[in-house]
Amino acid sequence: MFDMSTKRDVFTWTCLISGYLKSGQVLIARELFDRMPEKNPVSWGAMIAGHVQIGFFKEALEVFYDMQVSGFRLNHASIVGALTACAFLGALDQGRWIHAYVKRHRITLDRMLGTALIDMYAKCGCIEMACSVFDEMDDRDVYAFTCLISGLANHDKSEAAIDLFDRMQDEGSCS
Repeated sequence: MFDMSTKRDVFTWTCLISGYLKSGQVLIARELFDRMPEKNPVSWGAMIAGHVQIGFFKEALEVFYDMQVSGFRLNHASIVGALTACAFLGALDQGRWIHAYVKRHRITLDRMLGTALIDMYAKCGCIEMACSVFDEMDDRDVYAFTCLISGLANHDKSEAAIDLFDRMQDEGSCS
């Protein structure tokens, strides 16, 4: 259908690329992405997220870097994807840089972004920073709580993890 289409805009290119990434065909997706006549932050974010979803974390960070070099402003999806890659790779310095970018550009610390930061800090061994991000969040859900509870437990802070679990139940964030 794409080959027969007369109107190939950034949206249709991004959908096609996302489909290839979801099916694990990274080389084809990258070739198409490189051939795209026009890219936008959404298409870059789709490339980053697609690489993360299939476990290509190093490559996701390479695309994240390429996005910046290309002059595109980082968007929510690209930031969350890059933080997820940092968490799996233990790339603390890159994760800290992204956190500083979020602060510098006053990007809202919503549930998804806050949880990605908590996860990155906890998996990189900075449980105090994970707690700090959690405390900064105005709106927490079960994922943010669970991420920090897991991080606390993995850092031999079982009592704090249990206290946080109790707090989650008290605040009604379990559902």
